[in-house]
Formats: sequence, C-alpha cells, structure tokens
Amino acid sequence: MTPCKPLADLVAQCVELAKLVPSSHNCQPWQVQWYAQSVPFDGCLQIGFNRENMINALPALQNEMWMSLAGFSTVLINLLESLGAKCVISSPIVQGVHISACEHSYLLEVHLSYHPTQPDLAKFHHIKSLLEQRHTHRGALRGCAKLMPQKHILTTELWHNPNIRWLSLDTRKHQQTAELVSQFASQDFKHANAWKETYRFIDFSKTPNSDRGFNIQQLMGPMSLFKRRFHQVLLNPITMTLLAKFGLAEHMAKTLGELTAHSTQYTVHSTQYTVHSTQYTVHSTQYTNYLPIPQCATVNL
Repeated sequence: MTPCKPLADLVAQCVELAKLVPSSHNCQPWQVQWYAQSVPFDGCLQIGFNRENMINALPALQNEMWMSLAGFSTVLINLLESLGAKCVISSPIVQGVHISACEHSYLLEVHLSYHPTQPDLAKFHHIKSLLEQRHTHRGALRGCAKLMPQKHILTTELWHNPNIRWLSLDTRKHQQTAELVSQFASQDFKHANAWKETYRFIDFSKTPNSDRGFNIQQLMGPMSLFKRRFHQVLLNPITMTLLAKFGLAEHMAKTLGELTAHSTQYTVHSTQYTVHSTQYTVHSTQYTNYLPIPQCATVNL
C-alpha cells in the first residue's frame, strides 16, 4: 500500500491538465471530490456537476453540460491510468433513467489503486501535449486557408474506432451547416435565462483574465476598448431582452451563420446514450468515455 499523499498530488496534477479539455463556453461545469481510503484502494474520486458553473436553461445546453463533463472525466481517468493508477469505475446512474431525473451528488466514482512502478509515460506525455496545444481562437477565420498549426492535433487518434473519423465536408454540407446555425442560434440569444447564464462566462477585458469562460475577442477578433465596452452593454441580458423585439437575435444568428460559412475548420460532435461505451472526441482525439450522455450534436467554430 502506498501513502495517499503522493497519489493526492498525482490526482491534483491530472485534474489541472484535464481542465484544458473543451467545455461548452469553457464554463468547466465539473467538480471533483478526493477521499483517502483504506484497503483495497488507495483513494477515491467522486466527479459531478458544479451547479454554479452550469448553463442549463435549455435542453440543448443541458446536453452540452453532459458532453463537457464526459470529456473531462474521460481525459482525467486516462491521465491517471497512464501514471500508474488503476481505476475501478462505477456510477449511480441507471441505464434507461432520464438524466434530468438524476439527483445524485456525484455522477462518477473512481476507486484508485496506485502502482507507481507501472506508468505509461509515453501515453501521459502524448495526452498532455495535445491538451496543452489546444486553444480556442475564433478571430479572423476567413478565406480558404487551412489552420495548419492545429491540423496534426485535429486528425490525431489515440485509440482507433470506426465510428469516429476525420472527414472533409463538401461545399454543400458546409453551407447547410451554416444555414442550420443561422436558423437556430437565435433561440439561445432570445431565451432570457439561457442568455443570462451564457453572459456570465463572457470576458470583456483586453486580455483574458480567467481560465474559465472566453474573451469576447476570441469570438470576434481584436477589438478596441470602445468596442469591447459597447459589446458589453449590447450583450447585457437586459439590453438583449429589449432589442430582441427589434430582431437583434436574428441578426446575430445570421452573422454567426456567415462566420460558420467562412470558417476553415469546425467539428460536429454526436453521441448515443449508452453506459460505459460512449466515445468522446477532443479535436478528433478519441478517448474511452465512462459517462452516459444523451444523443446530441454541437457545432464548434
């Protein structure tokens, strides 16, 4: 039996890395509780939702929270196992029970047995490298040039699965995706509670000052102080509610659709509701997922 302190340090290191996993609006809706244990395990993790950081006013947003939590837990478990921690995983969620009815304080329980002499450092550094290279920058995505610096990350697979593939969309499907965004994105902007939740995660400072949420310039490109303050007022939930009556939400959705049409790369995620067999994609990097998540699809520019 190994002391719990080294394992606790290892867990903390892996949690910090797993936080780099993409999440909806970078809200990072997860929380992790660590418990020291006696034989036969060295420790236990309980992973669940942090309600204060969730965006769940709409069913589609609730789906995104589950996808975000699934990605985080998946990468965290893979990091732990690559450093020699054997994980025994369980969940209080019962297959067939609708996820909205889940009232458990945690959604995933991971019992750890630490074997420091059995690490797979190549696997650990591979995942760590991919996570550290991930970034979200949505400015100046115009023209036909590919985003070459990210291409090797986008097409990397750690575990092969025929259901997850890297595909190049033709012009027609690309345009259809843009039209889909133009048609439905306004629903997020017009829904008062949904937009109020989203607005909390938008940063209007000159440079990003938080590891949670996203900076307005990451969405719209470099902006002057005046433009940042203008958009801070314009996008305020109270202002949005008033201006929605004059078609602002539809105009914003159309603009977002145009950005989609001119984007050089984006990903579409779709998953089936299953337990212990779902696959999750991080920049088309595949990891085994241990959480049940509903069928859903999201488009990320």
